[in-house]
Amino acid sequence: PSHDSLPLLASFPGIRRQDLQKVPFIYFLGCFVDIIPQSITTFIPAAAPYLWRVYSGVNIQEYGATLQGNFAGEAGVTRIGSLGKLGMAVGLLVVCYVPGRTWLNPNRFWAIPVVLLGGLLCAVSGFRNIVVKYVLSMVAGLYGSIRWHALLIFPILVLGAFAAAFTQGKVIEYPLAMQRALSFLPGDWSHKAKIEADASSDWRGRMKKLFYDEYFEKHPIVGVGYHFNPEIAKRETDIYLAVVQRKLEEGDEYADVRGFMERREPHEGLVHALLVSGVVGTAFFVFFCGALLGQVYQSLRRTPPNLTTPIQTWAVALNFTTVVGFFLLGGDYTSFLIGVCPVAMLLYRESRLRAESLFSSPEVLPETNEPVILSGTYQRP
Repeated sequence: PSHDSLPLLASFPGIRRQDLQKVPFIYFLGCFVDIIPQSITTFIPAAAPYLWRVYSGVNIQEYGATLQGNFAGEAGVTRIGSLGKLGMAVGLLVVCYVPGRTWLNPNRFWAIPVVLLGGLLCAVSGFRNIVVKYVLSMVAGLYGSIRWHALLIFPILVLGAFAAAFTQGKVIEYPLAMQRALSFLPGDWSHKAKIEADASSDWRGRMKKLFYDEYFEKHPIVGVGYHFNPEIAKRETDIYLAVVQRKLEEGDEYADVRGFMERREPHEGLVHALLVSGVVGTAFFVFFCGALLGQVYQSLRRTPPNLTTPIQTWAVALNFTTVVGFFLLGGDYTSFLIGVCPVAMLLYRESRLRAESLFSSPEVLPETNEPVILSGTYQRP
């Protein structure tokens, strides 16, 4: 919901620059839409098929994990992805509306603890990639207002993560989901959380090996597209619920990952791109990603740090993180395009309105509390 409604904002003919500065706050509010259905289906997984009929924001992973647990003997670590989205929105809210250069002022000391709270929510969600994306988004967002000094937030967030790792099992026992998300750090983690995180890494590694060994060489130029036999979904459901037995029966060591490849869902950014669009499509996609990064860079290069607006900071943080995360942390075309296109659209609209304001009456942006632009010069309000 947070991303899907954004094109509507960009399409309003009478929208003003002041209106665009409220987008980070609207994005924050939108994150709460998913929390209720995700929470219900996390703690009552059996409700997922019924809520899915009216709303897609359910914890389908927990439903599937519970089914597999019923067959395999034990369910996995419970994770709530919407908490990660909320944590990201909390951090972006601070970075957008409270410029980093003011954080050391006594009346702004609260900013750093709130950013750490956002990181904590990302960790509690249980997803390692969300934790890494949070760090990237904070650095990218702060770059708009303090440029390369933004790298100073990196050790703060890392120290916070290591503090959690050091106190785990010695001072406090953190939730299993949080332990799973931080298990890539040294620490006294729960065996269950560590084993599941390692299994996930192994799963991704085997997915890549299967792709390059069997699939890539068959269709390297243009890929295989998105089409697949719908009967595969029915057969793979059985494999998913009885993967150990099926692997032994079929003699296929990749039985647990092959179905994702056949359904064009490898969840690995570069593997997904090469699978569905081949080398040619991937080359165009890389060019598109370069254009997105160029857009956010040009937006900041043309704007002095003390004039960076909330919508610029928000758009730069999200799109930079999404592009880098696709190649380093995994993803697919669908979720990627749904994420970056509305954000790029709003950033473009903001740049057009900014250009128009250079030759019109002064436009006050109270959210930035910074100089306004008047006839091409910077003046204090």
